[in-house]
Amino acid sequence: MKAAVSLFLLFAVMCFCGCVSDRDLGGAEARRDLARGVLQLHYLGGRHAGYLKEDYWPLLKTRYGIRVVDRGCLVDERTLRRAEGYNEIMEAELARRFGTNFWQPVMEEARDSYAARHQSAK
Repeated sequence: MKAAVSLFLLFAVMCFCGCVSDRDLGGAEARRDLARGVLQLHYLGGRHAGYLKEDYWPLLKTRYGIRVVDRGCLVDERTLRRAEGYNEIMEAELARRFGTNFWQPVMEEARDSYAARHQSAK
């Protein structure tokens, strides 16, 4: 734990000095989170289909322990690059743990659930 904090501080100082890219810093944050047992993805899509937030993301959390952080669409270049670096590391670990297409059946279930709920509301 102490080593992870030290590594993070080192990357933060180097990034402040311009020695480490935002993408690398995001990757370092993902490695730190993985070391702490945190599974998380950063979403930078802005407007998204309703089933993502209402059905898909909660299913990812309950079934796989994956939290999705919605950063919105109005992000600066640094935030975008940092999220890309973070997700690159995290997605590789998720694929290793759960398989490369683990999310597809969950996505289909979320779409169906959302459609059924909104179909009956009409």
